[in-house]
Amino acid sequence: LVSGAIERFPFRPLADAPDGIVRTVRFNSRHVRHHRPEVPRSCGMMLSSALPCAGERIMSPDTGAHLAQDGAGRIGRMAMTMQGDVTLPADKQTVWAKLNDAETLKLCIPGCQSLEKVSDTHLEATVKVKVGPVGATFKGKVDLTDLDPPNGYKITGEGSGGIAGFAKGGARVSLADAETGGTKLTYNVEANVGGKIAQLGSRLIDGVAKKMADQFFSNFAKAVTGETVNALPEAS
Repeated sequence: LVSGAIERFPFRPLADAPDGIVRTVRFNSRHVRHHRPEVPRSCGMMLSSALPCAGERIMSPDTGAHLAQDGAGRIGRMAMTMQGDVTLPADKQTVWAKLNDAETLKLCIPGCQSLEKVSDTHLEATVKVKVGPVGATFKGKVDLTDLDPPNGYKITGEGSGGIAGFAKGGARVSLADAETGGTKLTYNVEANVGGKIAQLGSRLIDGVAKKMADQFFSNFAKAVTGETVNALPEAS
């Protein structure tokens, strides 16, 4: 049995939000799960070509990514992209400075318990996340590359939440002067999640990712204008 699901979320403009910022978000997620019944490989060419034996690696036709199996021949990994932009009520230099301030990011990221700036381009983070019934504390590292002050940079990171799963990916962040004043921040995220969290399904994960993005930018809008930011103890 092979099952796959592709769920696409169209652009959703969120104007006149309570926090006064304007967002546009697009989701595109792919979730591929495979289960191979306990049938010998010698049963036939059709079965063996459609369903790999345990221990093999196959390539997803949707993402082109290799998907690792467990001993039972199951696969649970999801590739996700998220694109959007937000107009912030501050000049580009101020937004750039806040994007590079570890303390500001720690307060703005939902569930962030610690964010240590090891160097100007390397950070280590601990984030508490809950997706549906699965909760975990992810510990990971973040690197900043392609720095172009004050116009943007590229973020790459990876983290592990133990048996709950893992996350790995990157984001391109760009800043530009907004036509109506302030700064337009554009982001393009590509990520892979695996383990128990990935097996919950793309609809639930996309919902949590969207909520986290909304919470982050709501907090970040406050930070760039000097307002008090109340950190959220858990992302969910």
